[in-house]
Amino acid sequence: MRELGYGPGFTTGKSPFEFIHPDDIDTVRTNLSGVYAKTNPGIPTEFRIRRADGSYTWVESTGKNLIGVPGVDGIMTTTRFIDAQKRMESSLHESEKRYRAIMEQAADAIFLHDENGKILDVNDKACRNLGYSREELVQMSIGEIDPEAIQTGKHTLWRTVMDGAPITFESRQVRKDGSSLPVEVSLGPVKIAHEWVVLGIVRDITDRKRADAALNASERRFRDLADLLPQIVYETDAQGTLIYTNRIASELFGYTEEEFRQGLNVMQMLAPVERERAAQNFFAVVSGQDNLGAAPEYIALRKDGSTFPIAIYASRISEPGGSSGLRGIITDITGRKQMEASLHESEERYSSIFNNSDFVSLLIDPDTARIVDANAAAARFYGYSPDQLTTMGVYDLNRLPKETVIGNFQEAKTEKSQHMFSTHYRASGEPREVEIYSGLITLHQKPHFYSILHDITERRRAEESVKTLRQFQESVIKNAHIWITVLDKHGVVSVWNRAAEEISGYGADEVIGTSTIWSRMYPDKEYRRTVTEKINQVLGIDTFLENFETTIRTKAGEERIIWWNTRTLQDVVGIEETFIAIGRDVTRQMALTRAVQEANRKLNLLASITRHDIINQVHALKGYLSLSQHLLGDSGKLAEYIAKEQQIADTIEDQIQFTKDYESMGVKSPEWQDINDSIKNAAKSLPLQEIAITTDLPSIEVYADPLLSRVFYNLIDNAIRYGGAQMTTIRFSSEAAGRGCVITCADNGEGIPADKKEAIFTQGYFKHTGLGLFLSREILAITGITIAETGVPGEGARFEITVPDGMWRKKGRE
Repeated sequence: MRELGYGPGFTTGKSPFEFIHPDDIDTVRTNLSGVYAKTNPGIPTEFRIRRADGSYTWVESTGKNLIGVPGVDGIMTTTRFIDAQKRMESSLHESEKRYRAIMEQAADAIFLHDENGKILDVNDKACRNLGYSREELVQMSIGEIDPEAIQTGKHTLWRTVMDGAPITFESRQVRKDGSSLPVEVSLGPVKIAHEWVVLGIVRDITDRKRADAALNASERRFRDLADLLPQIVYETDAQGTLIYTNRIASELFGYTEEEFRQGLNVMQMLAPVERERAAQNFFAVVSGQDNLGAAPEYIALRKDGSTFPIAIYASRISEPGGSSGLRGIITDITGRKQMEASLHESEERYSSIFNNSDFVSLLIDPDTARIVDANAAAARFYGYSPDQLTTMGVYDLNRLPKETVIGNFQEAKTEKSQHMFSTHYRASGEPREVEIYSGLITLHQKPHFYSILHDITERRRAEESVKTLRQFQESVIKNAHIWITVLDKHGVVSVWNRAAEEISGYGADEVIGTSTIWSRMYPDKEYRRTVTEKINQVLGIDTFLENFETTIRTKAGEERIIWWNTRTLQDVVGIEETFIAIGRDVTRQMALTRAVQEANRKLNLLASITRHDIINQVHALKGYLSLSQHLLGDSGKLAEYIAKEQQIADTIEDQIQFTKDYESMGVKSPEWQDINDSIKNAAKSLPLQEIAITTDLPSIEVYADPLLSRVFYNLIDNAIRYGGAQMTTIRFSSEAAGRGCVITCADNGEGIPADKKEAIFTQGYFKHTGLGLFLSREILAITGITIAETGVPGEGARFEITVPDGMWRKKGRE
């Protein structure tokens, strides 16, 4: 009665049921009836009994039937107070709930198993990773999901773990569907229900493996980015001498950058006990015998003699002629190795995971967005003490309006977990990009958000740098004013820039992923074979081919001259040999070069021909003038000589005029000219009288000397002079023929004798001076155009002008 607060004799004569909690009366009656009936051999009954102050306390009562026993003849009960035990059970239940909530919200898979590998418990992440249900997994052993651990003998380390030595290693787990999952396993001992078991934290490292492979493949191209990475990036020669390390190598190992440049050997960076194993692994990879699979772990040796654990990722550097060393990444796994391995009963388990985690962890009240708890990693990350953090709200960290943050948490309460990105600010004001995993857990019957944060600032910076660099490269290639294409050794195209499209006429969508473009641009098989052999011959000796000239056929059928610079690209992932070809369209440049050469030739010819002809005429003029002096009295004969002298003066004038026209050839660069306009301009300045000029020409342009109009002037003038009285029509027409275009000028006059068809193009020949047709052929020849007379004598003259491909086009085409 003292425990309940009642005075002596207070309960005498009263029914015990007056003091039992109403909710427990039926249970007590039932068990008491069992004692009377002797069906209850003394099973304890728990119920609540009222104290004198009106509160209730828990008791445990055991009844014994002593009816008929002398001196008792009744029911004897033994009762003890169990309030403390009930509170302990309630606390234990709460702890169990928290333990399970943390297990389920963890970003990594968690396994509990005994020293023989029998799985005792797993979290949801483990189930999602492997595709098994929790019920299936707890019926299995570790060897069934991680056979590699058994095969490699790592399971023998479990006993070491049970002795208190946590370990971390990489392995490959097998999913339910048979697929493989690369993982990093951290093992440590934990005591549960007075027995030690193994706690395994398993991280899916698929993304990390991919990132490592991508980094190794592009290291030469993005070496500057390596200094932003938190891991050591290195290269060695075939003897293990370090030939490259990034900035963090100096920080981790304590050597200066100069000491690294002087040639440290990778074995100097390892503890002596590790060197034999490391040397065997090194030369196995260098020789191509083994790629080691998962990254081996070693004890690294700093310059000051201190040690720390590392994982070394290595791949063979293959160069022409064999291997030249290793390239890879060294990761400081100190943090991983230092993970707390002992977890105790529920509350201790929660506290250890939360407070000792290397991950920034916060416990947040979603109704106020206030921070309820923060671990040591959070304090280190933010620069606030844990006590300071618990006086703050999430809005103090992300600097968003308080109402907005609370609203976001209220909306998130309907979801089981959250994954988001944000910007948080340290105490110093420094912004950091963070990745947040949050999930709801219940503590003290109130929901809270348990959030784990990862600092991804450096990763984001590296991603932005890579993105910017790639965009820059793509922009430069795409917008370059020279032809850029990348192809493999089979001719399959992977890059075809805008200039390549404009020059060739073929769009990138027609070319990329195929090798058929080369047969289209080089339709002549023999010429294509010659080009291919030349490229292979030169590239077989050297990796660079400069100013190699070929003539291509464009999609429009034009011929263009291209100068190629070609070289082999190194380290293109997934392709054995890749080439970059840079082409420059020199069609016009070559035409101008030929035009200048032709103009110089013509000027030299002009100098000799004109000087010789004019001197001959001057000598003749002087002869007639001398004769005239002796015939002053013979007016008839004198008039004849004066007429001849006038004719000689006219000839000299024509020769001087020809010299003026001839000097104009090649002075200006060739240009695209409309044929119809040239004919119209030529006809305007000639006395056509009753002669009709007809044209049956499409809208075409010819690339020729600016004196092209003079050619049509001479053709029309020649027809007017020598066509005879029967000529009434001059007709111009054109047609595509062979590898060019033929422009025809035909009249219905007397025609040209068969034996004079070539002679009419020589200087000074035929009825007049012959300068017009000679000049016409010279003008056309500047850009490779030819002219010939093909008419039938007596049926009219017919001049055919042949324009080669590349020197003519439909009007409006670029």
